[in-house]
Amino acid sequence: MRVFVPTGPRALAIRSARRALPSIAGRVIGMIDNSMPNGNALFDDIEALLLAHYGVARVIKHRKQPKGETPDDAMKAMIGQCEAIVVGMGNSGAPTSWCIRDSVRAADAGVPVVHIGTDEFRALAETLAAARGHADLPFVTVRHPFTQESRDEVRTIARRVADDIVSALVSEPTQVLPVTSALTSTSRRADLIEVPENIVEFNRFFFERGWSDGLPVIPPTPELVGRMLRYTRRAPDEVVAPIAPSGAATVEAVAINAVMAGCYPEYLPVLLAAVEAIGDQQFELYFLQNTIHPDTTWLLVNGPIAQRLKINGGVNCLGPGSWANATLGRALRLVALVIGGARPGVVDLSTLGQSGKFLMCCAENEAESPWEPFHVEHGYSRDVSTATVIAAKAPLSFTTHTQDIDDFLKIIGNAMTGVTDTAYRAGGGPALVLSPEHAHLVARAGLNKAEFKRRVWEAAKLPISKVSLKEQARTQEERRAELGEFGPDTLLPPSRKPDDIIILVAGGKGMLSAYIPCHAPISWPVTRVIDEWVPAES
Repeated sequence: MRVFVPTGPRALAIRSARRALPSIAGRVIGMIDNSMPNGNALFDDIEALLLAHYGVARVIKHRKQPKGETPDDAMKAMIGQCEAIVVGMGNSGAPTSWCIRDSVRAADAGVPVVHIGTDEFRALAETLAAARGHADLPFVTVRHPFTQESRDEVRTIARRVADDIVSALVSEPTQVLPVTSALTSTSRRADLIEVPENIVEFNRFFFERGWSDGLPVIPPTPELVGRMLRYTRRAPDEVVAPIAPSGAATVEAVAINAVMAGCYPEYLPVLLAAVEAIGDQQFELYFLQNTIHPDTTWLLVNGPIAQRLKINGGVNCLGPGSWANATLGRALRLVALVIGGARPGVVDLSTLGQSGKFLMCCAENEAESPWEPFHVEHGYSRDVSTATVIAAKAPLSFTTHTQDIDDFLKIIGNAMTGVTDTAYRAGGGPALVLSPEHAHLVARAGLNKAEFKRRVWEAAKLPISKVSLKEQARTQEERRAELGEFGPDTLLPPSRKPDDIIILVAGGKGMLSAYIPCHAPISWPVTRVIDEWVPAES
């Protein structure tokens, strides 16, 4: 049986990041410190050692928060002033990915670079560096979990790390080879390969190559993929979006993964719009592919197409029972996993994961909502169909039969503050999915959606005393500009402003709703219009 390879094109320019110095004596060394716990102490110790024992003339340090790359102006200044740069701490999924991005930016500018991270995340760092063309980026490793080391242990580790940094900076460049042959494929059209006819053996073949999510997939034969492609006017080799960390989704590659997930051909326009959305920088898929948090890509569909394709926004909308929800949600995850190269255990290092990482897709129950639907709230016409992607954790359901708005808000506040989610540390954009009965309770109290968001924002403030001391310090750094200096009575709102809270109406009968933590402000929801064109012969 002949089927298409589902990975999409991978074009990789192999470069050497290992630019050596003859000596570090008299040099200006830069340090990019992402302020992970114990990281500041380690970088301070390394700075002192480089100045006192290795003859370094000067150390320039840029200290930032763990999330995000170093701002362009700060990176430009570091590259302009420093003869080598040390970047860290890569001791978790997302911090490692951002450290690698900073390291590659410096290396591309011709500056020798060393990355510091923990042993548990070294394989991820190597994979991400190779995906960006720097398979020989120098790494210095400390044991995991570094955050739990004592201050005396950090001082001891710093002495060994300083030696390793110096050795890495003065070592000679090495021969660089591609990590795998797949990484050097530059063709935008998918290859056809022979696979076992037996469906069990076919699935084993795909799974062993990282081309599956662990559930059975449908063989992407030329006939099935061709049938899928009839539902778009776009060329098969058109690139829809870059898919972090190492892929590019062509129309054909998206169609291949749609077939594998079991999508009907008429679902392809929805999936193409969703893929465009996850490729948007605002969504920050690169972070989501690497984070240890249990985030997934939640696909929300609004507008007429939801009814036409029977995308469920009613009873059990986040559960089984809808072919459209199941296959569209799964296809989007396959695009991220297979085309993006986010293989679990290699790139996707989520500590626990969640079932939503297989699929999470629903429509809004627009017919039973007392308010304008999500896409209309964000400026789209009601008769336009949209696909929105949201970085979501697992839903936390709550139930109450109260008919009093103040009681209801108290229940919501209890649900949202019962788990000290990272949204409170950074000021995120959580989601509330209200059942129609709960939504009408709010509407009968005279609240529109904006007023309800404001009331939720007040009701869901978290006392700083409920946060661990170590997390209090991180939260203070991340929200100082917004909230000022913390005191014992500080209350943390769940988002930086009420309008960042997402309010959706979905589900069937019953006084039960859900709080879904999301990963703003790192990842924000992104919406794309769905092209509802259908072929004439359909």
